[in-house]
This record gives sequence, structure tokens and C-alpha cells, in this order.
Amino acid sequence: MATNIQYKSTDYMISGWVTPEVKVAEGFDSVGRHHPAPFLPLLRLNQEQNINVVISRGTPVAFCEGWLVPAGYKLELDAVKAGGTATIKYTAEDVRAGVKNFAGALVTKDEGVVTSIIAATKDVSFFVGIANYDMFEYQGGEGWNPTKFKTYNFNPQHAVSYKMDYHFEYPVVATAAQYEAAPLPGVAAFLGKGLKAGQFVTYDKDSLFVVADADFDHGATPKEAIVGQISQVFTYRDPDTLAVTKTVNKLDEVVTPQNTSGNKLNDLPNVRNGGMPQKIGYANAYGIVRFGLQTR
Repeated sequence: MATNIQYKSTDYMISGWVTPEVKVAEGFDSVGRHHPAPFLPLLRLNQEQNINVVISRGTPVAFCEGWLVPAGYKLELDAVKAGGTATIKYTAEDVRAGVKNFAGALVTKDEGVVTSIIAATKDVSFFVGIANYDMFEYQGGEGWNPTKFKTYNFNPQHAVSYKMDYHFEYPVVATAAQYEAAPLPGVAAFLGKGLKAGQFVTYDKDSLFVVADADFDHGATPKEAIVGQISQVFTYRDPDTLAVTKTVNKLDEVVTPQNTSGNKLNDLPNVRNGGMPQKIGYANAYGIVRFGLQTR
């Protein structure tokens, strides 16, 4: 669901919030020009560029007819084709914004995103990489022809790329309910508890990272859906209560101005929140997990 987050009520930052970085080691990018699919539902508004985000930085991505989509769409599409109910749906905000589905028709509220893909007998690939940055809604014109943009001569992101090899770190969220309550809608995250170094990493229908199996093997996960392998896990809060159990670099001793806005996106690490950095706070997470891509 797209969320119109209000500006900070400060005079030192008036352009919204930066999606936390996920890369921690060197790697390499995709080549060529790529674009997010024009039929993707909206996640949130980037107020600096005044355009909606459709794929959040750090999200695993896949291809659908040459367009980039969240990698979880493959699992969603297969589940719906097998008779399941669609869980990734367009919202009233997508209807209001005039989003069109794969067939080019205006979407309706609660319409399954993959429904029109299936009707066209098309498919989605397995994971191909990880989004380098927030990807904005496609503006048309193949990214370069201003006469064909949705808004004439407005296109802040003419093409995108994804990371094919890197070592990453993500906030770890214990449950889907906690993730739904995250202050930054659609933020990339790892879902689960009891993570261990050496476990293999995959993703779910919502394109959140999860372990492939509780043991140190792939379990029932197709090898094409294996992303990498966990190297480190850091726990800073109780997974169930989110009470702080370990501080981060003594940030719990920092004194900052009180956040009077009530918006958790305005929180800085300080004595009042146990020194939790934005990467943890924005995702409503309890810790950090690191893993490296092993399939590319």
C-alpha cells in the first residue's frame, strides 16, 4: 500500500527519509538498461523526487517479460496457478493513481497483481539479483523519450540496475505482523527467528528473505530460489517484545532532541530508544543478519 509520509518538521532535512543501505562488501552490477515493470503496485511516496517507489532498495528481483518485478511474484504466480488465492493485491491508492495491470487495463481494488500475468499466459523468473536502490514507478518512453513520459519531461530515474554479487546485511523481523507495523512501508528485510550462520537463504511471496530450511541444507526449496548463505547474525532486541537487550556502539548514551512529531521515521539512535539505528527501527526489527550471494 502506498503511504504518503509527511515531511520532517525540522529545518535541516526537508526531503523525507533515506531507505537504509544493505550492501557491506564489494560486488558487481547488472549490465544494460532495465526498468521496473509498469504494472507494479505503489509502495510509498519519495517526496524528494515526488514519485512513488515500487521496489524498495535491497529487494530481491526477477524478470517478467523483460521487466523487473519483486522476486516473490514467481512464488505468488505459481501458487495462484495451482488454485490458491492471490495475496499480493492492488489497493485503493493504486486505483486512485491510475495504475494499470499487465494487460494495460486500469486496476481495481483487491485485484491480484499476478492475475493479468496469468491471463496472458506469461511467467516470472526466479531471483536474478537485488535492487541497488529504490526503484520508482516506470514513467514510459523507454526511459529516455520525454514526449512519452507520464508527465512531460519528468523522469528522475531513466534506468535501473541490480546487484548480482555482494555481501549484504538486512534488518531481521520476527513475524509478519511486526513487519506490517514497520514505519517504512515495503522496506527490504529478513523474516524469521533462530537464524544461524551457515543456513541457506531464499525468499517468500512478499519478497522478504527467509531461511530455506531450519537445518544447513536447501530443504524443499528449489535450487533456483536459493540466494546465498548466512554469515553473521546480530541480536539487539527481544524478538517477541522488541525490548532492547544489547546496545549498538554505545548509541544508547547519545542525547538528541526529542522527537515531538510522533513519527518513528524521525527517531535517531538515542537514550530513549536504546540506541537503535534507523536500519533496525525503520523495519521494526530485532537484529541484523549478513549473507553473501552464492548463486551468481
